[in-house]
Amino acid sequence: MFAAILAASGQTAPSSAGTNEIPKVKAGGIELYLPGPEGDFIEVGDRLSTTVFDLLTPSSNRLLTAYLSRQMQQNMLNGTRPAGGLGLYAMVEIPRGAEYTDVRPQDFQDLVKTVTTSLGTSVDQAVSNTTDEINARVKELGGKPIAVDHPEIVGSLLHKPDFTGWAMLASIKSGDTGAKMVVMTTMIHVSRRVLFAYLTGRTNRPRRWILSENWRTHGRAGFFLLMFLPANVPAR
Repeated sequence: MFAAILAASGQTAPSSAGTNEIPKVKAGGIELYLPGPEGDFIEVGDRLSTTVFDLLTPSSNRLLTAYLSRQMQQNMLNGTRPAGGLGLYAMVEIPRGAEYTDVRPQDFQDLVKTVTTSLGTSVDQAVSNTTDEINARVKELGGKPIAVDHPEIVGSLLHKPDFTGWAMLASIKSGDTGAKMVVMTTMIHVSRRVLFAYLTGRTNRPRRWILSENWRTHGRAGFFLLMFLPANVPAR
């Protein structure tokens, strides 16, 4: 999928790789610090965000940050397009319609109940809408459309008062190229705002990956990306 988008957009790389600095963004007028997992899984920088990850963000959301391994970013800097995908990557988004809405703790709990009750139906609709939007953008750029099969919800992975997460399996195809993907979604309540983050990885054995120590390790890293301990999120 990323190979198709990169080819269609004519982009091969950001002007420079991201850094280990903690990204600082504003969501609904509130300043947030969104740290990525420790190590070389870092924020991608403006150019790659606008040329690739914005294309993957539905119009109903606004992309705040995106994260990718330093090695993959460096490969792209060297002009190597990731024909096999980008490996593990993450995106943090905020719903445009609720960006300036103050969400109380009880409001968030009510939202969690609503989302989890209709999780299968809402995910199906969201995936369908996002796929249609991506294909419209790729078509404008002269690229090949993508197709996503019926996503399978694995189930809830973690639930705390300020965040909840679940995993999904899906197969994505573009032209003659296909991939099995695992997507971990987290909904987080921080500084009176609600954010969504998506930690996505490609694997030929998705169920084994989810159950493996490797996935659990990356999963914890993904949740760390979204936990936003109060000390790291100054109130505004």
